[in-house]
Amino acid sequence: MITASAQSQDGRLAWLSRRLAGLDRLYLTTGPQAAYAYHRWLTPLENLVTLQVYTEDVPTWHQLSEQECHVFESLPTTTQVHAAPEAIILDPTLIPERHQRRRVIGGLAFVALEDLCLDLIERARGETSLAEVAAIIITQRDVLAWELLLDQAELRGLARQLGTLLPLSA
Repeated sequence: MITASAQSQDGRLAWLSRRLAGLDRLYLTTGPQAAYAYHRWLTPLENLVTLQVYTEDVPTWHQLSEQECHVFESLPTTTQVHAAPEAIILDPTLIPERHQRRRVIGGLAFVALEDLCLDLIERARGETSLAEVAAIIITQRDVLAWELLLDQAELRGLARQLGTLLPLSA
């Protein structure tokens, strides 16, 4: 089990490390916080994080909810995020393979950059997500598991979309 006692590289997620210190559940930090950890380009809200968790663990994750920390199972409104000093969005879709590919950054478990790139492509509704994929590929090209990325893109039916981004990232 990964401990969350260490702070993230720049201290942005120190509050999350404190929250997770006593919780013995598997998770992956994903979404804007994960993208930022890999590309250091678009700065996300400091008080909001998305965690991919196992479906059966959702009730346990709600134990983190209190006056200072709000736990959501769906995308909160802007008003809800601004009202919460700390906010966690639960994404109950974690599977063992994704957890095995995780990257640990500053003591926190992050979705593998290959999985994140494909998630961003899959959920893209505009140019920002695709620009983030290009930024991740550019900044992480030396450590990117290219074979895994290409295999997963093929399996998920995203090879064409990924292929259009690769020339931009070269």
